[in-house]
Amino acid sequence: MMQGIIDLHHDIFFFLILILVFVSRMLVRALWHFHKQTNPRECYVTAVNAIS
Repeated sequence: MMQGIIDLHHDIFFFLILILVFVSRMLVRALWHFHKQTNPRECYVTAVNAIS
């Protein structure tokens, strides 16, 4: 019984860490690509522009 709980814990944490790495990578890439020195062209998105 206890070994099953430990295996479940390891399985859950494997996927949790996998998701964490993927989300962190996407966040870093977004911050890198939209940095002011990297991308000097300003781009503003407003609710009016998004709707039309």
